[in-house]
Amino acid sequence: MSSNKPTLAKPSIKKQRKGLKDYFDYRNNLVNQVGLIFFSAFVLATIFTHEFNLSFSEELWKEEPAKRYKLADIIIDSEICIGKTSEEIKSLLGRPGDYDSDEKVFFSYYLGNRPTFSGGEKAYLILHFENGRVTRVIEEIN
Repeated sequence: MSSNKPTLAKPSIKKQRKGLKDYFDYRNNLVNQVGLIFFSAFVLATIFTHEFNLSFSEELWKEEPAKRYKLADIIIDSEICIGKTSEEIKSLLGRPGDYDSDEKVFFSYYLGNRPTFSGGEKAYLILHFENGRVTRVIEEIN
């Protein structure tokens, strides 16, 4: 006996399996869009930081004395002058502004005025010699 009465049981619908492309569809996912923005900002910041990172060059040191204060930290941190003779230093940095000609104890190079909020402060790069070679490089601010 069959009746045409409606039944309360729902017909079972078989779930469709997601395809691989559905897992990588980022068009409508806000979290992934924000993540992409942050990732892009990180990549751009890394590129700009690397691009604008100043490295020491003899040409920049000799041709633009007003930018020497930017190069002083590089000279001190990289220790490129340590162990060099006075002639090698003159070849690398040019003739010093002030030096002890008799004993060759130090060379001094004017770096210019460091920009500060209270006004510019005069800065000097001081190279100390022992036994004819540079042993210490410091920056002095007056």
